[in-house]
Amino acid sequence: MPKNKQEGLIFEITMVTLMSSFMNLFNNFRHGGISLDSLTHALILEPVIFIVAMIVETLFVSRLANNMVKKFANKDAKKTVIIRTLVMVTAMSFIMSILGLVMSGMELNKFVIAFALTWPLNFIVALL
Repeated sequence: MPKNKQEGLIFEITMVTLMSSFMNLFNNFRHGGISLDSLTHALILEPVIFIVAMIVETLFVSRLANNMVKKFANKDAKKTVIIRTLVMVTAMSFIMSILGLVMSGMELNKFVIAFALTWPLNFIVALL
């Protein structure tokens, strides 16, 4: 885990880059099939997804994770890693699943069902 602000920023950028890229590819391939068109679409969307993910992670999720660690970890390194991971994966997969459905142009009347099908799978894949 990061020990200072500089390490924290490097860790945050690395994690957001890897997770946003992987989940973007996963969801594009899942919905469009594994093809050059899906890869192109994912690469075009990646800068926007990265920026939004970085903002969401920095402003909301990181703060939530830090608060949960302070509340439940009691300076235990193993608990810190587990709590931070679970909070980050849960919150980011939740928020980014909503964003993905909004960006896909999902109709409002189908949104709840699509989210109920999308988020659990995104959560499991992100946790792996």
